[in-house]
Amino acid sequence: MDVSKAAIVAPLKDNERAPYYDDDFFLQGPATAVRPFAYAPWDEGALIDLEVPDLGKVPVFGRRKHFPHGLPKRGEMVASYSWLQGRCGLSPG
Repeated sequence: MDVSKAAIVAPLKDNERAPYYDDDFFLQGPATAVRPFAYAPWDEGALIDLEVPDLGKVPVFGRRKHFPHGLPKRGEMVASYSWLQGRCGLSPG
């Protein structure tokens, strides 16, 4: 099965993450926006919005060195390992 063009969100397998990082995920989706970004501790790269099922647009940071052929363009598939955190928007009662 070729999943290279599929939008995916999936937890990392146990052997791909530290045992206490249960919020680490594999994300893959089309880039909906790519904005160059630089911050000394993180290096040069881009903020990339990925369109991911059930999550919508998810911003990720990619280092320029991980894109040897240039930053992705809008619509290109991008894969990322990242952590996801959130909070419930429901109020009690």
